[in-house]
Amino acid sequence: MRPSTDKIGARPDQAGETARTTATSGEPPRIWVLMGARTGDNVQARQLAEALGWPYREIPLAHNPWHHVPKGLQGASPRSLRSGGEHLRPPWPDVVIGTGQRSVPVARWIKRQANGSPRLVQIGRPRAPLAWFDLVITTPQYGLPQAPNVLHNLLPLNGVTTQALAAAAAEWQPRLAHLPRPRIGCILGGPSSSHRLDTATARRIAATADALAARAGGSVLMTTGPRTPANAAAAAEQALSVPANVYRWDRDRSQPNPFTAYLALADRFVVSGDSVSALSDTCATGKPVHVVPLPMRLGARVLAGAAALARPALPALTRRGIVTPPREIAAVHRALVAGGLASWTSDGQLLVEQPPARELDALIRSVAAVRRMLGVAPAVPPSLAYAGAESASAPRA
Repeated sequence: MRPSTDKIGARPDQAGETARTTATSGEPPRIWVLMGARTGDNVQARQLAEALGWPYREIPLAHNPWHHVPKGLQGASPRSLRSGGEHLRPPWPDVVIGTGQRSVPVARWIKRQANGSPRLVQIGRPRAPLAWFDLVITTPQYGLPQAPNVLHNLLPLNGVTTQALAAAAAEWQPRLAHLPRPRIGCILGGPSSSHRLDTATARRIAATADALAARAGGSVLMTTGPRTPANAAAAAEQALSVPANVYRWDRDRSQPNPFTAYLALADRFVVSGDSVSALSDTCATGKPVHVVPLPMRLGARVLAGAAALARPALPALTRRGIVTPPREIAAVHRALVAGGLASWTSDGQLLVEQPPARELDALIRSVAAVRRMLGVAPAVPPSLAYAGAESASAPRA
């Protein structure tokens, strides 16, 4: 893991300095970002810190098996750390940004060391009492209840920016210029604890992209991910009949990954229903997105049924950290439909035809919530405009 790094002109550490509030010091808040093992989580935490526009420091943490112990039993402690604890020293931060559950005891320990001054911001699902945090930023699949300190976004934070798309497009356009438009981006995820991605489903996802391209005389830009089984990736590639560029993680990961270029250069997307992150990334381009749901595992269906029976009691139990609702990706799909942003097709796919309006953008809302928490006037960084607005005139399949 890379060492902790200071960003955006952060001041050098001053030994013995304690956390202070922005309102009283007149200085920008000092932010720590607790980085873990999950790349997607780290992307969200870093994106929030960068969008705030203040100095921040990434603290890389690696955990030992103690992190499996319930958070209530761990207490406020760095005991679950295998490495990274050496970076946890004064001057203490004003804001600690963490993700998931592993960083929770460490964040609470930092707050205790700084006499309770730092504000704790947790992204995702903390699996702990919500009152432990000053702000929890979450999305529908985690089923967290309404609470004054919980911000519910439609989709996760993502790292898709106009600058990143422009750079990727400039690099990859010459390599992909031979592929006719419209280009259909096809993004495959992989199996999870709740869903299966077998060869038949992978072929069905690829066939959906292939049919869209074939009808319009276009091509396919396909990419798989670290969770995509090799046999599923092969089945998907074999299902393509139109001109295509294919990046397979199991075969090509030593080569440059064109994922961001696909986001920039595709005109429409087909994504597997297991990945809310892929849905967020593609929606951020402002282009149409087809979501092909994956078959649920039997155990996940049983958990979903049990959660439905216990629904009246779940909010109170979740607020207290006693239970955590099972992850339900379909809740994200339902929220998009309820908001008028998506609809179901006759063959059971979700079609997102427009991105969330600017006032619903997850990053804009999250930045505003953090600033309100600190008593700072809201501000929207200019780089948060939808990247897809620049390509609104691109041909559609």
